[in-house]
Amino acid sequence: AENNDMFGVVAGLRRFFSGTTKDDETVVVRQLARLEKRKRDVDDLPDYARLKRQVLSPLAPEAILRIREAQDEGMEAWIARVLDDDAVSVSTTACDAALRRLRRFVPSDVQRTSLARLKATLPQDLATRVWRHKSLWLVRFHPKDIARLHIADLWSRYDNQGLSLVELRAIWACLAPIHFVSDPDRKKLDWKLSFKVKLDEVEAAYAASRARDTHQSRKKKNDPRASSDDDDDDDSGVG
Repeated sequence: AENNDMFGVVAGLRRFFSGTTKDDETVVVRQLARLEKRKRDVDDLPDYARLKRQVLSPLAPEAILRIREAQDEGMEAWIARVLDDDAVSVSTTACDAALRRLRRFVPSDVQRTSLARLKATLPQDLATRVWRHKSLWLVRFHPKDIARLHIADLWSRYDNQGLSLVELRAIWACLAPIHFVSDPDRKKLDWKLSFKVKLDEVEAAYAASRARDTHQSRKKKNDPRASSDDDDDDDSGVG
């Protein structure tokens, strides 16, 4: 059961022709990195050698040589870099817009401010939120400063709980480009990617809520006598 997703990957790769493009090679590299990571995450990965041959099968010998040369930096470092780049490849348009929005009310000197000073310039509820959710402060941190933060602080002081969609987008815009040079156990990278997982969850909830609202709106538009029962549906999705 653990390898069902990998077999799906292999099936998808079979669509490639013998002459692969650069984009095809990029896809294979990412799938190979996921396979290598899975091998390290579990005690035993059955059929690893066969799966690896199948993943690499669409590539020409020179492309495989390029991958092996890249892996000379160390397998763990190579996996982290490839999978990190995979996460960064997500479109950042909405995230960049959210970042600009948050920076309008998170002061540049937030690390040296106080709750009283925030309340003097922001609505009280907003000031309290900025003060309590220290993760919002990341939008004012330099990437190198974020990379230097202690892992204990990352997981406790700068966690991703209780954040809105816009807030998660803004923080991801800051985190996406960061590469942790000194992260041998990948705990910092895991912290970073936990924001992407949370963002995906909230994005999905928001999309489901919008789809439900659109469906109900069209239903009422087409049938003015539609039952008011629709209004009783749970509408707790992210707005």
